[in-house]
Amino acid sequence: FAVGATVPLAGGNLIGMYQDRNDRTSNNLDTSGYSLGFTYPLSRRTNAYVAASNRSADGLTPTSFERRQYTLGVRHLF
Repeated sequence: FAVGATVPLAGGNLIGMYQDRNDRTSNNLDTSGYSLGFTYPLSRRTNAYVAASNRSADGLTPTSFERRQYTLGVRHLF
């Protein structure tokens, strides 16, 4: 399952998401993760954003992991 929400905050948008997967195959690799981000409009066509996410997996195979990702940027629509 996955659930997410966007909430107006301080002139921008706070964005959050959580997802979980219960793997019932022979690998039994259960995964979960969350993300949290904020986007702020600099003009009508330009915005700045920052985000962080964490994802982890745990199972019977050596593919178990935990990963973090951080993002910072500016987006302009032409």
